[in-house]
Amino acid sequence: MTSAGVRLKAGRQERLIGGHLWVYANEIAAVSGDAAPGSVVDVSDGSGRFLGRGHYSPCSQIAVRLLTRQQESVDRDFLGDRIASALRYRDRVLADPSVCRLVFSESDLLPGLIADRYGPVVVMSVLTAGMDRARGDLAELLGSVPGVETVVERSDSRVRGLEGLPRRVEVVKGSLPGAAEVGWGGLTFGVDVMGGQKTGLFLDQRFNHAAVARRCAGKRVLDLFCHAGGFGLHAAAAGAVEVLGIDSSHAALEAARGCASLHALQDRTEWQQADAFDALRDLGRSTGGRGGRAAGGDGKGGEGGRFDVVICDPPAFAREKSSVEGALRGYRDLALHGMKLLPRSGGLLAMFTCSHGVGRDALLGAVLGAAREGGRFVRVVEEYGQPPDHPVLAGHAETEYLRGLMLWCEQ
Repeated sequence: MTSAGVRLKAGRQERLIGGHLWVYANEIAAVSGDAAPGSVVDVSDGSGRFLGRGHYSPCSQIAVRLLTRQQESVDRDFLGDRIASALRYRDRVLADPSVCRLVFSESDLLPGLIADRYGPVVVMSVLTAGMDRARGDLAELLGSVPGVETVVERSDSRVRGLEGLPRRVEVVKGSLPGAAEVGWGGLTFGVDVMGGQKTGLFLDQRFNHAAVARRCAGKRVLDLFCHAGGFGLHAAAAGAVEVLGIDSSHAALEAARGCASLHALQDRTEWQQADAFDALRDLGRSTGGRGGRAAGGDGKGGEGGRFDVVICDPPAFAREKSSVEGALRGYRDLALHGMKLLPRSGGLLAMFTCSHGVGRDALLGAVLGAAREGGRFVRVVEEYGQPPDHPVLAGHAETEYLRGLMLWCEQ
């Protein structure tokens, strides 16, 4: 038994029974015992029936994150068993688990913990007060994974502020003499695990890089919000004749240039530091908003757009429900100006969202709005989602967040 408990208001248990792991602060009727931040509490329904056990976060709107539905101890052995289960799953579903997300928070029944593996280096992000209490055990457990030599803690997410926690970035096991290097899709990427975005790379898009690249051979490609060039570099390796990558991060673009040089792709790739929205408008003005000859255009009386493939993979526009409407305006704006750079006779637009609140239909609706305004017809060619190491936990909808559409756009 734990020394603290949370009792829900009457009728608030159905979502938890259905598989969800969060208890919101406004669902709680009473808190009993020593319920300190990060402590383990028992959750019961309005009649006192046990529902589960989880970490308590009084500073957050998400007051409890369930860890188990059993009356079992939540200790080092418990955490070790959960991590072992996550490893077994990835060994089964991935051809190469040496580069992957080892632990995906709620999806691996370890809410508040992210762990990404880059070969011998594991980067862990501790997001909640409960996991912060166990950070020493977590570092040791992750460091004991076969083949892992170094564990870096990147607990610098804004989410920690909601939990009342300070930010922390440090090597907690082993040493890190330089940037980590990983390979996928035939390319080698340098990973800045100490200062790069997220944990250094966006592992959730790595399968989509290859899927999009298959449609880029012989094409001119624009990669917006390109970060370290995942989409653009794979497109070039697949035979794209021209790739322009645009991002606001100087460090990410330097990583893209380094990868391009390593694989002799520098003559077909260009990397520009700019705001993607501003760059889109500038590119549109340089082509008159449609066809016409621009750098790389074919000059066939307006049939040849600036690019044959436009890829938009922006950061999360909608972190809360209140920002979804504004996010959809952003996606519509990107789609509208992206379409203007495609040939009138047809081109490909790849649109991605990593905001849970923006579903597939909402994203497509934003694109259709742009198509109507721009006088385009749109066909859905292909759809994309999360890789298996970023699994969706049935019953917990927030674990599904990455969606993508490949669209054929023509006038």
